[in-house]
Order: sequence, then structure tokens, then C-alpha cells
Amino acid sequence: MIKNPVHLRDRAINALDSLVGGKSEIRMPVGLPIALLKPGLAITAGDESYPLDPFVLRSFAIEYGVNVVATWAEMFLSDRAFEIDAVLLDDGNGKVVHYPCLRLWADESGGTFLVDPDGKGIAIIIDVGGIRPAARLPYRDKADFAAGIARGQAFLAPRVFGKHPHLPPLPSNEDSLRTSPIATIDTHPPKLLIMFPMYTPVEYRRHLTALDNALVVHHHADGRFQLDLRPMIKLTTRGQRSFGAALRQLAADLEAGYCVIIVERDQYLADLERLARANATSRDRDGIERAMQIVLERINRQVFDNLFDSPREYLASRMLTARHPRRAKANKHETPGLNCMFGIPTPRTELLWHTLRHQWCSPRIGSAGRVAWYNWCRANRPPLPTADAE
Repeated sequence: MIKNPVHLRDRAINALDSLVGGKSEIRMPVGLPIALLKPGLAITAGDESYPLDPFVLRSFAIEYGVNVVATWAEMFLSDRAFEIDAVLLDDGNGKVVHYPCLRLWADESGGTFLVDPDGKGIAIIIDVGGIRPAARLPYRDKADFAAGIARGQAFLAPRVFGKHPHLPPLPSNEDSLRTSPIATIDTHPPKLLIMFPMYTPVEYRRHLTALDNALVVHHHADGRFQLDLRPMIKLTTRGQRSFGAALRQLAADLEAGYCVIIVERDQYLADLERLARANATSRDRDGIERAMQIVLERINRQVFDNLFDSPREYLASRMLTARHPRRAKANKHETPGLNCMFGIPTPRTELLWHTLRHQWCSPRIGSAGRVAWYNWCRANRPPLPTADAE
């Protein structure tokens, strides 16, 4: 038990520890926020202030020689069901197995199990003996299954969030800002591209001059994230960085299955089409027309404005991010965080992605994305060049 818990992750660990009981000691292992170590069992958790990567749990279990139970907590997403991962050193067949995204199931007599939310026949006992595979499923039918999960959620929520959990985000309504009534995304797409057009004021008018660093995110089926940052492009009338080339690249990304988020989408597409056609050579016109046709066919399914239909909290954050000036270097003595990592300012497309990740992902998957971004920044992010356009 963690005495005087301060963070949500501490309270989540204590909630799971109350199911097991017994003596324990606190450890701070590499790659984990904190862990409560017991004989044969480790309990850990993560929150928004210190994300926990679910993909390190298996190696942690092998290194320490214990079974592992982990969960994730976030006040702003307290309406979400608790996702609990379990790692068994021996699943009964001598194999180390990682069971992701389980739910706490509780019966009326106080017995508790970790079960698969889809009812795939996975059941793990969690009690004073630690965790171990159950000989049979604890529930009789679907109704008993749903009631047990509800009891488990009711057990964890007040112990982690208190008596009054944070209200869920307000649903969008007719007064919410949005670009299209059908522009909506419910989950993180497998392929995501975030673009930030840059304009320069000339004679009281804004002229499209560049594309800021575009963020490419691949979300794999197992929940892992892979990120890449395309270099900033100063658009020209001819050549490989021309307006026509940018339009053809957008069409190629859409054909490859990318979901594209564009700041001021409608304005950018209108300017890009106009400038591409105005500066096209006779050899390029057919390619530009084909590219524009592809964009128009897919605009309602794959191309979204940064202010697409979302709860107001996320819209406000994206509006502020879209107004940030581009930074090529960090401020003096700037504290590391989302705005600046390892002395390099975070590009605006990455800042937008964090609001998207927070909206689309559960605390568990969102935590994996946050850790993946941190590791990618440390290993791969290039310095940002100074831009002439603003």
C-alpha cells in the first residue's frame, strides 16, 4: 500500500492492492512510473503526468520474476472503463503471456476476476493469493457478465477518482464549431497525416507560402505507435516543391489510406487548387486534375479540418494550438514538456496530435502513444529549420 497517495496512479495501485493485501515494497523500476512489489506479484499504474507503456510489462515481469497487474487512470477520462493488463509468468502451459485490456469482474460475494470485455473466455483470479488462471468462467451468462463488470467499475472508480469522478467531456451540439456535419472520427485511424499550411501577409492578404513539418502517425493493430516528421516545404511555382506537387502528394497519401487533418482545410484546399492550376504547365495539367478529383472524392471520408466535430474542450485546445507561432529554437531555461522536448520546440502538428490522441484513445492506448512520442523525440526528431513564412 502506498501511504499518502498523491497521484491518480498511486490511488489506482492502492485500489488493486486492496484486492490482494499483504506486505509490499515500493520500487521505481526503469521504464515504469512506480510499482508495488509483493511476493510473486507486482502492481503498477500510469496516469497523464507519468504515462505507463503497456509494452514494457512483459519484460518487467521476466526481469523481476513476478506476475504483473497494471492499469491506467486519467481524471479527464474518468468516464471510461478501467483497462487492466495482466502478465502471467506461467499460464498453466509454462509460457509467459500478456493479457491486455481486461476488466475487473466482481461477484456479489466479493470474489474478483480479470475477464476479457469481449467474452472470449479469459478469466484470471485476483485475490490474496495473487493472480492465476481460473479453472472456469465466473459468470453464467451475458447479464451476469455485464453486472459483474459494473460492480468492478463501481469498486475502482471511487477509490481512484474519489466520490465525485470528473464529468465526461460535453458532447458536441448544434452550437459547436465544425466544418462538416459528417466530419467525425471515433477512434485513432491506422494511418494519420497532420498538415499545417503557412501563410505570409502581403498587401493585407494572406498568401500560401509553405507547409510546416507534417506529422505522420501509424497506429498498428496491437496498439503500438510509429511516428515520422516530414520536413517543412517552402512552396514554389515550379519543381518538386511546387503547388502542383503538393496537391499530387496529398492525393497519393489519400490513395494510400491516410486520414488527413489539415488546419483551415477548406481555405488551404481552395488556395492549393487555384495556385496549382494557375502555375501548371501543359504537361502537369492532367496530373493536377486527377489529383484534385481524388481529393474531392475523399474529402468527406478522409480529409478533416482541425476543428472537426468534437467536444468543446478539444476544439478550444486546437484553436489555441493553431494560433501558436512557429518556433525554431527553445526559450532560455525552458522546462521540458509537451511544448519542448530535449531542447527542440514541439512542432505544431505534434501538439495537435496530442489533442487528437487524447480524444480518440483510451487511457491505456493514449499512454502508449505518449511514451512512443517521447521515445521518438529522444531518438529521431531532427532540429527544426528557421522558416521565412509565418
